[in-house]
Amino acid sequence: MQYIAEVTPNREVVWRYDAPLGTGFHTCQPIGRDKVLFVLNGLPPKLTVVNIKTNKIEALSSDSDLGLR
Repeated sequence: MQYIAEVTPNREVVWRYDAPLGTGFHTCQPIGRDKVLFVLNGLPPKLTVVNIKTNKIEALSSDSDLGLR
């Protein structure tokens, strides 16, 4: 998947995040009304939390941060 987005019932895109070149999204989950958690596959993979109201990354962890190798 090359991007993730929040879409209204009227099919209006209210937020979109494009994957960097050479990566893709594994999963995506909303957290409350203003945040999204997703896993970005790449080297290394990254677990990311983005505030969709401010479009700022609030948390970023790589596989080594999570104790994975």
